Amino acid sequence: MPTSLEDAVDRLYAVFASERRPKRIDHCSHCVPDAEIKRMLAPGPVREIPVDALRGYVAGAPVDAGTVDDYRYFLPRILHIAVTEGFLLCDLDFVLRRVASAGLRDWPAAERDAVSGLAHALWRRTLASPDVEAEPVLGAIAELGEDLGPYLTEWEAALTEHAGATRLLEFMRQCYGWLEPRRRLWVPGWPTAAAATVEAWLSGPGATTAVTAAAEVSDDDVAEVLLEILAMA
Repeated sequence: MPTSLEDAVDRLYAVFASERRPKRIDHCSHCVPDAEIKRMLAPGPVREIPVDALRGYVAGAPVDAGTVDDYRYFLPRILHIAVTEGFLLCDLDFVLRRVASAGLRDWPAAERDAVSGLAHALWRRTLASPDVEAEPVLGAIAELGEDLGPYLTEWEAALTEHAGATRLLEFMRQCYGWLEPRRRLWVPGWPTAAAATVEAWLSGPGATTAVTAAAEVSDDDVAEVLLEILAMA
């Protein structure tokens, strides 16, 4: 599995390279301007399609524009943009939800693995980042239908680092309901199973053990505060 986001993006392009460029894309001209479709279908590498040529298509495909086969051809570029500069009106969770609804589970194993590899690489970058919140990224990954267990295991390993511990502290402060009678994880819009997986992890021994280890080696109070919060969860 690729370790960096850049390598994961490169692998995505390589794996989907066998998908054929469509000759035309059936679409509603009010939803996706004809000029954008023309730019999408212009000769040249899919990697060089500009973001503004894909905005309308991303909002509608593959439901209201083109076919799933069309979508798979453009998917590497769509995901490349989604995990870097992003689309103006379509958040990452929207894009990944569309990927899942396009039948991801039934695609060839190499394509499924490439998409999953991108999600893992994005998550590792998030955990190491000093300023990227974990909740929207993990929630978007959940929309793919991914088992969040391995992602939470990666988070446990990252809790000995300041960035990983800070991401969890932010997550607990933002997403945990502290009002009685029952404290609970509050992540509106997440798939129910994904939310349950995270809540079980937070109330289980894995996260607490990792934070305890972090508190022993940390020079700041992030891990100590986390331990207090986890004790109340």
